Amino acid sequence: MWEDELGPWRVLLAEQYESLSRWRDAAQALQCITPHAARRIPHMSLAQLCVRVVQLWLHDLPSHLAEADQAIKRANSVIHDERDNKALVHELWSYQARVLAMQHKFMEAATRYMDLPHADIHAAAYAIISPPSAQRTSMLTHLAPKASAWPFAQTLRHATEGRFLRQGDLDALAPFLGDLSVQPDVFVEHNVCVALSFFSSVPLSRLTRLAGLEANDHGIQACEAAVAHLLSQGILPKNTCWIDQVTQAVYLDAPSAEADREARISASLQALDAAHARLTT
Repeated sequence: MWEDELGPWRVLLAEQYESLSRWRDAAQALQCITPHAARRIPHMSLAQLCVRVVQLWLHDLPSHLAEADQAIKRANSVIHDERDNKALVHELWSYQARVLAMQHKFMEAATRYMDLPHADIHAAAYAIISPPSAQRTSMLTHLAPKASAWPFAQTLRHATEGRFLRQGDLDALAPFLGDLSVQPDVFVEHNVCVALSFFSSVPLSRLTRLAGLEANDHGIQACEAAVAHLLSQGILPKNTCWIDQVTQAVYLDAPSAEADREARISASLQALDAAHARLTT
C-alpha cells in the first residue's frame, strides 16, 4: 500500500492501542499520518487528528510532556482550518492550558483559560500562583468581582489586595489545579513583595520568615534569590531597592522630595509639549 493509503489503517491501529491503554503507541500511530494521507480518512480532518494526538499524549503526563508540547504546536499550525468549530478550538486550548501549567508557565496557562468559556475560576487559580507582574495584578483585579461564590474567594481577595498567602490558601486552590503538584514556595515572590511594601529595611532572616520559608541557610538563600529575581524583572525598583550582603538585609529608599519635585515638573512639561503639538497639527 502507498503511504497515503495507510491513514485509515493507522487510525484503526491507534484505536486498538487506545483500547489497551497504550497511549504512547496510539499517539505515535496517528503522528505517522501525513497531511496528504489525512485527506483519505473519513469523518476526520487534519486538525481533528492533531488534537486527538494531543489528547493521547496527555494521558501520560508528565512523562511525555515534551511530546505533548510538540503535538500542541503542530495542532496550532492547522487549527485555523477549523476556526468555525469552536468546540474543537476550545478543546485544544484547554489541552494547551494544561500543558503550560505542567511546565510551570502559570501566567500563560491563566491567560489561555481566560480564552475559554466558563473557565474564569481556573484562570484565577493559576494567576494567583503566578509570579508578581502587572499582567497578574490586572487579571486578578478583573476576576475578583466574579469570585464571591468561589471556594477560594478569600484567597483571591488576599492576592488582589496584596496580603500574605500561606499554605491554607494553596489548599483552597488545589482542587482547581488539576493533577498539578505545587509547593508552598510558589508564594515566596508574592509574599516578598507584600513584606517589602511595609518596610524601608528588613533583615533577610525576617524577610525569609515573612515569605513563608524556614529561616535557615537554604531558606535565606531562596529568599535572596527571589528578591534578586524580582529586581531583575523590574517588579522591585532597581534604583531604590538593593540587598546589602554585609548587613544581610534588604533596603528600600523612598525618592527624595527634591527628586520627586523634579520628576513632577518634568512630567508636567512633557504634558504641555504634547498638548502644544496636538494643537498645532
